[in-house]
Amino acid sequence: MSKNLNHLKMLKKNMYTVLVFLMIIGCGSVKRELVKTAKVEKDTLKVVHKSENIKTVNQSINDLVFLPVSAGDKKVDSLLATLFANFKTYKRSGANSYNIEYNKKAKGFEIRSKIGKTADVLIKKQDTIVKIQTKVIVKEKEVLKIRYRIPFWSWLVFIICIVGVYLLSKLKVI
Repeated sequence: MSKNLNHLKMLKKNMYTVLVFLMIIGCGSVKRELVKTAKVEKDTLKVVHKSENIKTVNQSINDLVFLPVSAGDKKVDSLLATLFANFKTYKRSGANSYNIEYNKKAKGFEIRSKIGKTADVLIKKQDTIVKIQTKVIVKEKEVLKIRYRIPFWSWLVFIICIVGVYLLSKLKVI
């Protein structure tokens, strides 16, 4: 019987060793994780203003036009000369003016005009809006992580074995 008792003690010791070994093996677990890194560039609006001034300058103009008045008959021509002898008109606005008068010697109308110096400024404006778009660069990398924790199945096996050993020792089988 003592041989049988030694044999049972050895069985009990081996059972505890197997349980501890299972616990150590079960503590390490591997977890795969996917790590994402992203690089983000933002949208920006850029406004470019351009303006160009074009200046045009015109010099003043002095003009003289002669308009002869002749009917071809001396009596009609003298009648016209007496009618228009005192004809004279003149207008002025700023640097611009005109003058119309009858010239008795030349027998016709002298039309004088003066147009003042002018300056025109043309402004060209150009506004440009440039949109710069966002770029997102995503890099994925798989990482293996070893986590040390005791899984549920090893706790279950350990508790069943402990209960089994306890019951066997109470029944004096071990």
